[in-house]
Amino acid sequence: MGMLAHMNHLVMSFNNIHVNSIFHCFYQADENLRLIRSSLPEAVEACIDAAGHEFDVSRQRTLLRAASYGQAFCR
Repeated sequence: MGMLAHMNHLVMSFNNIHVNSIFHCFYQADENLRLIRSSLPEAVEACIDAAGHEFDVSRQRTLLRAASYGQAFCR
């Protein structure tokens, strides 16, 4: 196998692993949402409240992103 073919094979293998990893994360997120569906509005509110009491900007951002994500699934 030539160097270019070998590199192409490595890139394709990495892409397959990466895509599978992303799909696994989406699947896991979906399963987690199903588990807490009934208390999702309270979880969103808790994330917003926690962000308001957090001093670390990175944690605030994470909590607000989680609240935003959860809010999209509230009905």
